[in-house]
Amino acid sequence: MVLEIKNLTVYAKERQILYDVSLSLERSQLIVLMGPNGSGKSTLAQTLLGSPFYKIIRGEVLLDGESIVNLKTHERVRKGLFLVFQNPVEIQGVSVLNLVKAAHSSITSEQTSIFEFKNKLSSLLSFLDLEESFLYKNVNVEMSGGEKKKSEMLQLLAIKPKYAILDEPDSGLDVDSLKLVAKAITNLLNSNVGVLLITHYTRIINELPSPSKVYVMLNGKIVTSGGVEVAKEVDRGGYEWIGKN
Repeated sequence: MVLEIKNLTVYAKERQILYDVSLSLERSQLIVLMGPNGSGKSTLAQTLLGSPFYKIIRGEVLLDGESIVNLKTHERVRKGLFLVFQNPVEIQGVSVLNLVKAAHSSITSEQTSIFEFKNKLSSLLSFLDLEESFLYKNVNVEMSGGEKKKSEMLQLLAIKPKYAILDEPDSGLDVDSLKLVAKAITNLLNSNVGVLLITHYTRIINELPSPSKVYVMLNGKIVTSGGVEVAKEVDRGGYEWIGKN
């Protein structure tokens, strides 16, 4: 059971963004993708979920041995992919409860009442330090940065996909929110979910089990990879150091 990215070359309009990117992610495995702003990390995440803004020119994406490059976003989600966005969009008129229930039903085909599903979420609300009233908020509307991240973690924990791609889930978080997000990620790993964590910094990595592999991306290319020591070297010397080696 593995998500494989093989020699992925991606364009946005006429500009090449990714150059022969290859990496793999197994179930229950944590891998980390680091890189400065504009290096192509978010492009990779959105390409994996089938964003129409990016075109795959060469390469392959295999989910458990099956190519998904020609599938639409909702089909990829049903196959087991989930993306936590760096900047989640606001959805007026849709409650957190209705969104999570609809996503869960679509993926699992389980049919339960709103009341039953709300009860199922009670332990997750407690886990994320959220009140029941949070479920009735419009998705990401008038939410703090920490609340938006918790909302996405709630969706993740309720759905438990095969593979989760987290695009900078630590951005803009205070220490307490960061620890909660890290706790949620650890829960996912313990639930047989493979996690690709995209981040600039090591502070969230320090709150997690040691990653199986750390990749560094510069200018759309994977320029180095290794164990957690790679992240520590980035922390000490920055990305400029990586670029010189």
